[in-house]
Amino acid sequence: MPTTMQQMDLTIFYSIQGMLHVLDNLDGLPVDPPSLYFDLEVIRLGKLETLSFMLLHVQHWQTAYLIDVHNLGSNAFSTTNSTNSSLKSILESPIIPEIVFDIRKEMFCLHSNRCGERVGLTSWK
Repeated sequence: MPTTMQQMDLTIFYSIQGMLHVLDNLDGLPVDPPSLYFDLEVIRLGKLETLSFMLLHVQHWQTAYLIDVHNLGSNAFSTTNSTNSSLKSILESPIIPEIVFDIRKEMFCLHSNRCGERVGLTSWK
């Protein structure tokens, strides 16, 4: 049976300016069904595991953002836009539902980045 695939845009962000662009585009998204789908990539640096990239799929727009968490460091989570939204506040919001895929290792890394109280996060395996 033939299937059709929708085109999806992918943008890579590795700067604070890029994070501001992402945050501005996340304001006002529908919450039912959830608009935000996260996949987190962890790298091992010796005995330490840390987040390297975060892939954020915005279902509403068929857009994906690849956020370079490794190079942005805490700025990936703490950067705020003009409406005072940050990735940290979005992840911790009880109002904004997010879908995060298999978050066992990733939750530890989010916690070590002082982010992700698991409020509003759902793990899909």
